[in-house]
Amino acid sequence: MNWLDEKQLDLAAAGQEDLDLWLTTHPTRRRSIGAFIRWSSARRLNTKMALTAERTGLPSQFITETALNEQLKRCLNDDQLPLDVRIAGALIGLYGLPVVRLVELTTDRFERTGDDAYLTIERNPVLLPPKLVLLIEEQVSRPTVRSMLRPPQDGRPTHLLPGLPAHRPITAQRMVNKLRKHGLEVISARNTAMLEAVADLPPIVISDLFGISASSAHRWARHAQDSWADYLAACANDEVDPPEGFEGH
Repeated sequence: MNWLDEKQLDLAAAGQEDLDLWLTTHPTRRRSIGAFIRWSSARRLNTKMALTAERTGLPSQFITETALNEQLKRCLNDDQLPLDVRIAGALIGLYGLPVVRLVELTTDRFERTGDDAYLTIERNPVLLPPKLVLLIEEQVSRPTVRSMLRPPQDGRPTHLLPGLPAHRPITAQRMVNKLRKHGLEVISARNTAMLEAVADLPPIVISDLFGISASSAHRWARHAQDSWADYLAACANDEVDPPEGFEGH
């Protein structure tokens, strides 16, 4: 509405071209504007605007930060879950890794140095929390069942998440199915984890550590900034204080 005022347009006069122009300068607010478009159309305040198919590639599925933390706790502490499910779920929740990247990881990317342990996801090693270190060490130490039809390939790194046969990685779809079977979110958890990551680290660091393009990392950062700005604006409009610990940010 502020933008319409600046353009000296009232809501009834705004057309599809006005909405499309607004979206070019506010691409990460597509989700929030959708409810307003539907509301204005239902009350016949404006029936000329419609939200077209999204082409920005920005994520649309999320879970709450609390739900992500609870899922991460399950992965790190629940020994009733399969070991590979716990490792995959923890890597998704901590580092926002897509499953297609997880299944490509090999055991030689895991390294312990003194009291610390690291996993090289792309080019630079990432420090792992102690509980995840124990899970990966247990996984690495498990004997690999070799196929009788395929000779062992000694000297080659094995997959962190092996499939069947064991010399091949588990497929991404099978890993997704296993996670979902045990009640773990996949895409929405990964998206939320990425938002948290870009809130804490510069996009260029995210790109180097997790192997996504610099442009993708910057899009994630802008999405996180706009989402937080929208939330603060909603708090101000509703006269609701932001969560404790965020004052002054």
